[in-house]
Amino acid sequence: MSVSVYNGTVVKGLGARAAGELKSAGFTVTVTDTAPDQHHATTEITYGPGAQDRAKTVARLFPGAQLHQSAAAGISVTVGQSYADQPAGSASASASSSVPAEVPSDVADKARSADDNPCSDLSYG
Repeated sequence: MSVSVYNGTVVKGLGARAAGELKSAGFTVTVTDTAPDQHHATTEITYGPGAQDRAKTVARLFPGAQLHQSAAAGISVTVGQSYADQPAGSASASASSSVPAEVPSDVADKARSADDNPCSDLSYG
């Protein structure tokens, strides 16, 4: 799926960071540029006719993004200050809900390192 990315802030490199995350997630980024308005508080995803489902897929990478329909074809992402405030890489990490925040203690207590020999306590005979 093709996506255009625009930096809607004065934070240098923010559009490139977003484009990199989109590419890592398997999207094709066709444009990376500065938005005409650089005072976006939140990220906006604009989609053309028939592209709402694909825009929702893109929005998973940008928590809190606002979706807007447009008459123009395609999907564009204008990253805002809320995206700039996130640590690099956290958008795609938060999009993946299957990764636990930490290992539960009942699992961690039973864990062993790769150096431990699982057969060291076995005896034959």
